[in-house]
Amino acid sequence: MWFKNLQLFRLQAAFELDPAQVDEALRKSQFQPCGKMEMSSIGFRTPRSQQSDSLVYPIAGCFLINLAAEEKILPGSVVKEVVNTRVAEIEEQQDRKVGKKERRDLTERVTEELLPRAFSRIRSTWAYIDPANRWIVVDAASPKKAEEVVEWLRKSIDTLRASPVRTEGNPTMVMTGWLQTAEPPSGFTIDDDCELKTPGDEGAVVRCSRQDLNAAEVRNHLDAGKLVTKLALTWDDCLSFVLTEDLQVKKLAFLDMLQEQAKDSGADTAEEQFDANFTIMSGEVAKFLPDLLDVLGGEAATA
Repeated sequence: MWFKNLQLFRLQAAFELDPAQVDEALRKSQFQPCGKMEMSSIGFRTPRSQQSDSLVYPIAGCFLINLAAEEKILPGSVVKEVVNTRVAEIEEQQDRKVGKKERRDLTERVTEELLPRAFSRIRSTWAYIDPANRWIVVDAASPKKAEEVVEWLRKSIDTLRASPVRTEGNPTMVMTGWLQTAEPPSGFTIDDDCELKTPGDEGAVVRCSRQDLNAAEVRNHLDAGKLVTKLALTWDDCLSFVLTEDLQVKKLAFLDMLQEQAKDSGADTAEEQFDANFTIMSGEVAKFLPDLLDVLGGEAATA
């Protein structure tokens, strides 16, 4: 279990529920597959079905959870094609034009007919609650998907209060300063990927990949006023990642030292290896996040 993204939320109060209480709370929003006439379904499902049917997996002092969302795949083009065929049949057989309201009603009926035969797609979003450090960490590629997980947690756990993490420093300005001076903060190194953007909604965007970011062409963009919106970094020779302007940690990779540590954990089964990987991962993240927030000016107080 290695997360690839970190979307960060701060618990606003101590999290004092035990695993059984969390499981009971999440049961209110347990995932159920789509019914024949349902387009979508969402809810929590067991993160470790091999070991338990509990909706929370306590491990390394954290609570691992999984939010599943199922969506029926019924392309509008398919519905439209069937509706057009039905309309043509009615107009030919009854020698009249089908009106807008009748077409809308026909579209609804066709959709209902096709739904039971539609394919479905299920996506899972992993997250964990770290009570000791008051974090919710979500492995999602977008803030919208991460907020979805936290919103369902709020609906299920009445006492849960959490908000996205913000920093005193503006990540864009801080990252731009690091690149301009070629002096990343202690414990961090700048890698060879970045994104630069001219300020403004219509600003030009330049993406550099596998390039020396000290090169003249990169500096020319900085001198022209472009700002860093994404920057590849390594922390403590343990984690490599891309930091974005809105404090997303993306393309997270746990480097060789941690991978070797996981291999040498003594795990004999896939379940034991899962536990070892998560324990190492969550431990490193717990050390990494304070350092990251510190070099961005510290965590901003929530309202």
